[in-house]
Amino acid sequence: MSGLKNMQGGMEYEEVSLEDVINNENHPLKEIRTVLETIDDFSQGAGVVPSSMKSDLQQHPRCGRDFRFEHQFDASSRRDMLGRTPTLAEIERLRSITKEYELDQEHEAAWNCAVHWPVAELALASSTYADRLRVKNITTAKIQPPSLAPTKESGEKLKSKIVDFAFVLRPSQATKQGFRNLEPLPNAPSESFNQTCINTIVDKPIAVSIETKSSNSAADEGLPQVAIWAHAQFAKLRQLTTSARHKDSGPVKLPVLPLVIAQGASWTFFAASQGLSGETILWRFHEFGKTDKIVGSYQVIATLQLLADWAENQYRRWFEENALPLTPEQRGSLGYA
Repeated sequence: MSGLKNMQGGMEYEEVSLEDVINNENHPLKEIRTVLETIDDFSQGAGVVPSSMKSDLQQHPRCGRDFRFEHQFDASSRRDMLGRTPTLAEIERLRSITKEYELDQEHEAAWNCAVHWPVAELALASSTYADRLRVKNITTAKIQPPSLAPTKESGEKLKSKIVDFAFVLRPSQATKQGFRNLEPLPNAPSESFNQTCINTIVDKPIAVSIETKSSNSAADEGLPQVAIWAHAQFAKLRQLTTSARHKDSGPVKLPVLPLVIAQGASWTFFAASQGLSGETILWRFHEFGKTDKIVGSYQVIATLQLLADWAENQYRRWFEENALPLTPEQRGSLGYA
């Protein structure tokens, strides 16, 4: 992150614990406290599978000892509300491929194809909101227009950084209308709700971004990518919320953006927030699972489904209320007074 310290607007990197957020009523991540609490539970294996699977898992000859703790089973409805829990056969396949790729020290593209994409796709396809969200491969995307990318104090634009996958919102009646009204930014090739104009997602707002790395990549290699990407997303959201149809309502508080870095088997949660002076703060929470273990794979799936739940129930509402270029009449007809 040292290369980002001299960026105009500012970029900061912090490590954060759940206790930091709980004990500080004004913490920048307070709005996602419930998400952090649940990720913390899942990262410790708590409630990652419903109690209806307890007997089968504990009696299974290959993983019975992995599920010998009572706290791993959710007796409430929380786990089921997030979506279907994958079968042991689905999880075993992911674990087997992960271990093979670790042994072979496969390169990043191979990890993407065989491990990271299948994990993200399985989580979202089995999510409660599978029909409302999509996971998209955006490895060919770039920040567009370039003006959204951060700038060094010298005035030089930082090299455009991209991520690999994203959970996006499928079009709703509101976003369809808003997209029809949307005008492209100067030097942008097309209209877009996002910090990129890749045609597969211009009308599908990015909710959760996922950066992936091979198991033998440097530990912090993905940090500049997610930091610059999040900074550009904040710039785009600020442009949307301060458009002509919103200028009389005052500045809108931008949401915290969930980010994930998958490095080999390991999946870690990050978040980005905007500081009081407009700086982007990248927060590292902690690893929430590893797909080279059976229980760890269930932790990863549960957490990704949790982020899908946040995307649909929190981010979609915020985006539709604050970031769409709608006329007062259109807002009223859609229920956004």
